[in-house]
Amino acid sequence: MIVLSVPEQGMTRTEAAERFGVYRRWIHTLITRYQAGGLEALEAHSRGPCSSTLSTPEPVHSRVIELRQQLTADS
Repeated sequence: MIVLSVPEQGMTRTEAAERFGVYRRWIHTLITRYQAGGLEALEAHSRGPCSSTLSTPEPVHSRVIELRQQLTADS
């Protein structure tokens, strides 16, 4: 609603920020996303990393699971 009110109602970014109680920078961010990808680009984005350099490598993870299952079976 905020993004559409700027071009459709002829509001400036400052006016939209005051009307909706948000920072002008946030209005700028939303408009930039909207221009780049339409309404779909305004959906919530994950702020987490795509991958973790601290995660356990897959071969190690698989071996741990294998050993755990073996120990459970031996008990």
